Amino acid sequence: MSKLEGKVALVTGAGGGIGGCVAQLFAREGAAVVITDALAENGERKAAEIREEGGRAVFQHMDVTQAVQVQAAVRRAVDLYGRLDVLVNSHGWSRVEMTTRLAEEDFDRMIAIHLKGTWLTCKYAIMEMLKTGGGSIVNLSSMQAYGAIPGRAGYEAAKGGISALTRDLAVEYGPAGIRVNAVCPGVVMTEKLVKANATATEEETRLRVQCYPLRRLGRAEDVAAAVLFLASDDASWITGTNLFVDGGISIQLSEAVMYPPFRRLWREVVSAA
Repeated sequence: MSKLEGKVALVTGAGGGIGGCVAQLFAREGAAVVITDALAENGERKAAEIREEGGRAVFQHMDVTQAVQVQAAVRRAVDLYGRLDVLVNSHGWSRVEMTTRLAEEDFDRMIAIHLKGTWLTCKYAIMEMLKTGGGSIVNLSSMQAYGAIPGRAGYEAAKGGISALTRDLAVEYGPAGIRVNAVCPGVVMTEKLVKANATATEEETRLRVQCYPLRRLGRAEDVAAAVLFLASDDASWITGTNLFVDGGISIQLSEAVMYPPFRRLWREVVSAA
């Protein structure tokens, strides 16, 4: 039997990348999926791909920082399919810059999208899950919630908040049958990240890969499989955990020690101080 047969899932940031991979995997495992994304074209395309494969999926445009839009997305899932069993928070936005040069509006945006957005979606999803006796929430945090790389203060603060929020919600709503967990990925080579790293030299890429004990960077499928596990009944006695899906990098020296672009950024600021 499929792992999510008969379940209804809402996946944020699912127009592509990790969220899109999660939505596709969930549909293959029997779930009806409501895809949300701030970019309508990407979200519509992903929902169409899933339907072409024979899955059930609809797209709902949503800005995770706007409570009215979050409520509308949750309501649509319930109106279409009668309930909401699973929420996956995979939305995000990031700006890489040292703290003294990071614009206040960029810091605010990272906190709003990652942390406030996750809180809002959890809030309204939980309201529906309480009506049906439980559910499962999986938040996308990051290995950087537990470590540090120069130029990532805003992102790391936001992801650290998500990991803390995950633990709190697990305690608050565990008695009601709602499990809340998080996945903490390492570097995952989504299409967006491939483009962002297009200027990296072969040597820089080689050094980056060497940071990982498993000697490769992550794939969206790696993370999606972990999300599926936590969302499914296979993890029925797991809640409040932050599961590292990072090729082992979190158990050895920071990537920043070896990866030249991060090292150059740090040295540039320190030398100017």
